[in-house]
Amino acid sequence: MWVETGDHPPALRAPSSSLLLADPAAPLPIAATNAPPGRTLEVAALGRSHGSAAIPVPDGSSNVDMPLDDRQTRRALRDGGWVRWTVPATGTDWGRRAQSLQIAAPQLDVIAIAAADEVLVWINDLETGDGVPGANAELMRHGVDGDATDAADFAPVTVATARSDADGIARIKLPDGYLLDRQALARNEWFVRAEAGRGRNVRRAVLPLGSANRLVLANPGRDRAWGVTDRPLYRAGDTVRFRLWQRADRAGQLEMPRSPDLSDSLHLMSVDEDKLIRSWPASPDASDGWIGEVVLPLHANDGAYCVTPFEEPYRSEEGACFFVGTYRAQDLWAEASAHDGVLREDDIFKVEISGGYYSGGPAAGVGLRNITTMLTGLPLSRAYPEFAAFTFVDVMSEQARGGIPLRPVVPPESTDADGHLEIEVPVTFNAEAIQPDQLPAFGQLQVAAELALDSREGTVTNAAAARFTRHDAFVGLRVEPRWLDAQTPVRAEAVVIDADGTAVPGQVIDVEVDFLAGFQGEPQPQRIGACQLRGGVMQACDFPRTRSGRYRLTARSGDAAPAALVQYVWSGDRAPPAALAPILEVAQPPAELGAPVKVVLRQVEVGRPVLFVIFRNGRVLAHMHARTRSSAGLFDLPLPAGIDGDVELAAYLRSPPDASSDGHLSPPRAVETATTTFEVPATNQAPVAIAFEHAQVEPGERTSLTVHNLSDGPRSITVSVMGDALRALAGDYLEYSDPHGPFWLGKFYWRGAGSTPSLHDFGAWNSGPEWTVRLDPLPGEPPVIFDDAAAPPAARATCRHGVGRLRIARAGPHRGHRLSDQPRRHLPRREGKAGCTDRVGRNGCGRPGGPTGEGSRRVR
Repeated sequence: MWVETGDHPPALRAPSSSLLLADPAAPLPIAATNAPPGRTLEVAALGRSHGSAAIPVPDGSSNVDMPLDDRQTRRALRDGGWVRWTVPATGTDWGRRAQSLQIAAPQLDVIAIAAADEVLVWINDLETGDGVPGANAELMRHGVDGDATDAADFAPVTVATARSDADGIARIKLPDGYLLDRQALARNEWFVRAEAGRGRNVRRAVLPLGSANRLVLANPGRDRAWGVTDRPLYRAGDTVRFRLWQRADRAGQLEMPRSPDLSDSLHLMSVDEDKLIRSWPASPDASDGWIGEVVLPLHANDGAYCVTPFEEPYRSEEGACFFVGTYRAQDLWAEASAHDGVLREDDIFKVEISGGYYSGGPAAGVGLRNITTMLTGLPLSRAYPEFAAFTFVDVMSEQARGGIPLRPVVPPESTDADGHLEIEVPVTFNAEAIQPDQLPAFGQLQVAAELALDSREGTVTNAAAARFTRHDAFVGLRVEPRWLDAQTPVRAEAVVIDADGTAVPGQVIDVEVDFLAGFQGEPQPQRIGACQLRGGVMQACDFPRTRSGRYRLTARSGDAAPAALVQYVWSGDRAPPAALAPILEVAQPPAELGAPVKVVLRQVEVGRPVLFVIFRNGRVLAHMHARTRSSAGLFDLPLPAGIDGDVELAAYLRSPPDASSDGHLSPPRAVETATTTFEVPATNQAPVAIAFEHAQVEPGERTSLTVHNLSDGPRSITVSVMGDALRALAGDYLEYSDPHGPFWLGKFYWRGAGSTPSLHDFGAWNSGPEWTVRLDPLPGEPPVIFDDAAAPPAARATCRHGVGRLRIARAGPHRGHRLSDQPRRHLPRREGKAGCTDRVGRNGCGRPGGPTGEGSRRVR
């Protein structure tokens, strides 16, 4: 069979959908082939000025690539600007969406970090890579608000400006309260324009940030709700009294919502059944919340329910939540206590159990129903904080992280006349489930028990804890500098402590140094040095570091558990690819509010500029510019006052300038990112203090409650009083009212989710697949395609422009099939336009690097 291919289909082609040009005067690497007459492109340009236009696509000889150009594009690129060419969709384009190609010729290297209410712009010199001080940075937006249709003209406006500091960093803050309309996010896009110098020496760059609905910048977010009820537990038919608030979530910061967003009705939702139970009209009060009550259905099923202003089932737990079910208030309390000693395998863990009644008197003769045990790893540096600077044996095995139970214990019968009971738990493990070497070298044992009256719900005690050890002593090791480089002499200090955390004096510790070659599978240790230390004395322990990679220091002393310290060192040679990715670690979290956080950044180049950014919920808290001094640098990052809780940290590292260039394409400056999180300790002072007038009252007596607002501003306070019996029975349902619990603002709300600052730079430009856009089809004969049923799976061919030969082996069930001649309009959409194929009946074959051959004219 002979197949002759026809003309190349009408198309536009470019090396990538994002082109970065070094010479704006060089020919554009964009071509059109067989463009139909009258076809145009929409142009949007932003350089020193902005504008838009429509340019015709040239039509030329058959199958000849015609270069594209445009005066407005040249002007913007000459000014260091940005241009976008858009191929608008037409009715004959088979329903394809408009497709765009962007081109830029920056004269500055610009990196932008778009946060919730600001953009951090890092402006650098393209040649040297140094920061450009005194540069002007503009944050620009193009789009429409409200329900208006998008304007045809491209006319971005400047929203805010800033000037770069000595390190080339400009912090552009949005005006107070600047938010986009939620309905118009998709029709807004952001740009950063940077300019340095004056007159003819001005340098400029325009960096697009993309569509507004993909950014946290000026994003209005969504409304959230939470609340409290007078009790955590109800029976069906009870009346629930609630207090509910609604706030707007602006990148993790709660603000008063816009009045149109407030709900005019409330809903009772079943969380377990994911359905609406009932709704009723309700008007919010002055604090944008609701105070009210609702009667539960008399036949409500047991489960969790919420009062919420939202009807969507997936938001049912954003509100005032509680449990409905059949229960009896528990009047029994139980406690467990034990001596916090150090236990070993086969020892006896003795736990004292005490029980009583909230109404008074001991719980005599109450049975012990269950005993729960668990062993988890406990790092020695945490168990004994005075040795926190030392590295000890790793105690966090996979089993130790999840918890290892002890052998089951048969509980005693019941408590004595005073409500006391001593249980003895042997420290033994199931040999079939856990091997001795899987036990942690050091850990924490916990035991909890359940007291229960006959035919009643039980009361579980707290967990009594003790320490566990498999060794009598442990070696600890620390080095200076704390993070090793290739040149600084190494000094080390070792210590030997017993299982109780007491230093053992006069010990001699041997340190072995190995280079761990390779990063895949098991390391291949190569001994390169050794030293001997006296316990508690900092001494020299240097060793050669001529190769980049991991170095392991192992400290041993007699039968004590050895310590192994592993660090990566970059010595300037070519490092393995697995070692190139930067790693950011918290060396020491803030000890108190306002204290700096110490972090270590591991990477492979010295003198590399790095921008540290501390943020939370999409808002930048602080930033710092620095340069790497070694492969593992220690940095002190300042924190603003008043910040506590979980905080995110990112390090953005610029690659050094690359002198190589492939023709007209400018080498991009790639940005590598390393991230981590840490916690800033919160103040222990509660915002509100409460106290009863009397410490003890008899039933029926009256008492008063004093509420003291300790904060600077006014607070809305809701008070609910419940007995210890109800509180003990409520258990986890109290977390519904806990602002620090897992149900705060709804079960499916993760603080910071969807509100992370985004990084924008030119590093990803000039990459990706070839940009190819199909235009209107040429008029003419309908194409010849292969019928799906006619193609055996083994039939393959490579079709080139001109005449080709296709060999089809027919056998078995394929016998008697034929080729079919189908009009283009009858092709199913999944097939597209076919004619020349790389597998019979499948679309998309052509000669590499040239036009795709489609639209066959004849088959013979």
